[in-house]
Amino acid sequence: RFSGISLPSHLAERYQDEMTIVLQHQFWNVVVEPDYFSVDLSFNHKRETLTIPFAALTAFADPSVQFGLQFSPAPAEQGTTEAVEELIQGSKPEEESAKDASDKQGEVIALDAFRKK
Repeated sequence: RFSGISLPSHLAERYQDEMTIVLQHQFWNVVVEPDYFSVDLSFNHKRETLTIPFAALTAFADPSVQFGLQFSPAPAEQGTTEAVEELIQGSKPEEESAKDASDKQGEVIALDAFRKK
């Protein structure tokens, strides 16, 4: 189980590896923080609070617009903030990336050959 997840013990026992959370009609008290979200859901007509770190998410789907994302797991034993900082430090600064892109020369192509006559 991922560190930082908070849910009732009967749910933790039932969903030991993975749990699908559906936020559609019956959910309450959604709280979104930088590293996690929390929401109240109904299980067997009883409201339960779930707290889930964003780093624990493995997928997101919105079937109403046919959109979905699959996430790779964060490095083990690191918090969300530490993992993000590690990724940022390993990437190029924006200025360098923009400079690399501007160094490349574009090629002009005549469109006349593609036009209908």
